[in-house]
Amino acid sequence: VEADDNSCPSSERGEKHYYKDTLFICNYSWELATMSDVDVSCSKKNQWEVQKLNGQSYICDNSSWRKPTTTESAIGLCTLDSLNKMKTALQKEDTTDYYCDSTGWRKTILTDYIGLCDSSKYYTVKKHQDTSYACRTTKTWTTLNSTEKAIGVCAPKQYGKIDSVITKNDTTRYYCDSTSWRKATLTDFFGKCDSTKYYNTVKYDKTTYTCRKNNNWETLTS
Repeated sequence: VEADDNSCPSSERGEKHYYKDTLFICNYSWELATMSDVDVSCSKKNQWEVQKLNGQSYICDNSSWRKPTTTESAIGLCTLDSLNKMKTALQKEDTTDYYCDSTGWRKTILTDYIGLCDSSKYYTVKKHQDTSYACRTTKTWTTLNSTEKAIGVCAPKQYGKIDSVITKNDTTRYYCDSTSWRKATLTDFFGKCDSTKYYNTVKYDKTTYTCRKNNNWETLTS
């Protein structure tokens, strides 16, 4: 019967009764029963089984019933079937990607999309969400600098390559020293000044140089 409060006598402790399709248990007072209050097996045999009680879902996990997390409620369970897979939780103003690994659902990180950076991928470039990343020898993915965005990543197989970055007001030449770009020098273009080049003149960046007998490239005097 309906009472003024939820109290129940100690002699009825542990008793369960349905009231309007809702299961209650006597625990000094009548409380909503949970899966731990009912005799439903949860073991390795029915791992990840889902049951509903009093409008609440419960998951059999490590031989005990628990409520699903907010993430699980949104995208389902992280089980062996979904291992190493991604799912997206849709929200009112945003979406969040999750990755299923041995620990359960976690928010995705860059390597979930483009893979790990290891020796087999050094100097390679991969794109994710309109941003390009290069695999560095530190085994980390990093964004490209402004020079790399313009002329690509300098790799050992491109050693000695010279390329130019052209802007509205200037042209800057860069030299690939096998691991990174640096601004090119006169020597990169014309080689060292030695006896084979004495008195030769060359033009570089609007300036004329000659190879002197001191083995240096020097600007021509007026």
